[in-house]
Amino acid sequence: MAGTSDRPGATSGILHVDQHDHGHDADSGFPMSRRTQLVASLVLPTLHFLWCLAIALGVVTSEGSWAWFFVFVADFPVSLIPLLLGSVLDIGPFLLFSLIGTAWWYFINRVLVYVALNAFTKGRA
Repeated sequence: MAGTSDRPGATSGILHVDQHDHGHDADSGFPMSRRTQLVASLVLPTLHFLWCLAIALGVVTSEGSWAWFFVFVADFPVSLIPLLLGSVLDIGPFLLFSLIGTAWWYFINRVLVYVALNAFTKGRA
């Protein structure tokens, strides 16, 4: 018969979405899909990279390298790595702080999402 399928939820070639699924992760019960978790873990790294880019492009101005001082403080203790590498390799602060600091904030965000998921699932048990 045309328009029918043996697959559950599929008719006329259209896949129907369960009306009761509101983006909840079926595995954890946390009201956040995997895609939303990924997007949430990209917020702080993206802001960090844009902050570094604004400093490098001169949008954020200061005397000397004082603009990078606030990035250094925000990225501490990982900011010691670009500080040392910059003096040894003679590489500008934008490349070092944007790469290493953004990776650091990505790691922090992933840990925060993981902790939030575990706290939520333990609270429901």
